[in-house]
Amino acid sequence: GSQSAPTTQVVSGMLLGLRGGDVVTGVVLKLPVAAVGSAPTTARFGLADSTGTILVLSGNLNAAASWTLGSAGFAFTATYTVLADGGFFPCFVVDGIWGTTQPTIAYVQAGNAPNYTAFGSNAPRGFRWAAQTDLPAIGASLTITAGITIPYYMAVY
Repeated sequence: GSQSAPTTQVVSGMLLGLRGGDVVTGVVLKLPVAAVGSAPTTARFGLADSTGTILVLSGNLNAAASWTLGSAGFAFTATYTVLADGGFFPCFVVDGIWGTTQPTIAYVQAGNAPNYTAFGSNAPRGFRWAAQTDLPAIGASLTITAGITIPYYMAVY
C-alpha cells in the first residue's frame, strides 16, 4: 500500500464520525515501518471537533518505542466522552525526525482521492496544516486548511 513518513511541523488530521457517548482514549496509525533512533522534539496526538477545537491531547509521544510496526496506538492523557454525534478530527504533529529510521504511515491511495474532498460547506475529510511545532492547547483551534487528496489512515480507540 501507499505510505510516507510524517513531514516535520505539519499537523495531519482525518475526519471520522463518532456517536454521542463514545469514549475515546487515543489515536491509531498503521505503521508499515517503525521508528528507530533518537527522538524528534515533539510528537503529539489530539482529537478536535469538526470546527477544529481541540478536545483532548496526548503527552509527548516522541520515543521510537511508541512508533512500532503495525497498528500503533497513541494514548491521550485522559479519556474523552463524545457529547453528541458528529464529525471529529483525530490529528497529530511531529516536530523533528528520528535519528536512524523514519516511521512511515499508511495513507489513502491516490485512486481514492476524489472521495476525500469536502462536500459543500462541510469539513474536509482530511487536512494538513504546515509550520506547526505542536498542537494547540485544549479549547484552542486548529486551522483546518483545504482538504487534501491523500490523508493518512487514522482511527480512534
